[in-house]
Amino acid sequence: MVSTETKASLIRWASDKPCIVRMWIFGSRVRGDNRADSDLGMAFELQGNARFDADGIFIQNQFPWSDELSTLTGYYVHVVFWRLDNKVPKGPPGSILLYPVAEDVS
Repeated sequence: MVSTETKASLIRWASDKPCIVRMWIFGSRVRGDNRADSDLGMAFELQGNARFDADGIFIQNQFPWSDELSTLTGYYVHVVFWRLDNKVPKGPPGSILLYPVAEDVS
């Protein structure tokens, strides 16, 4: 399981990244059937900027973010880019939405 303290640390981390619109955690650590060496899955919906679209931002940051988040949580963190079809705020199956920045998803 992912502790409340770890979740709070992840939320603080995401709040420093203006490109992160939503952030989910998922996988065995969320379900509670993890092994000691299990990774933590994290998915991100991103907003592009004047320089990069959302895909470019993810490509540029996926490895540094994985390293930062692994250090922060103490688990290996696997990061994925998540696209929302039709602006439906659902992440990966069985995920927990940790960081919603955008109130309006219309």
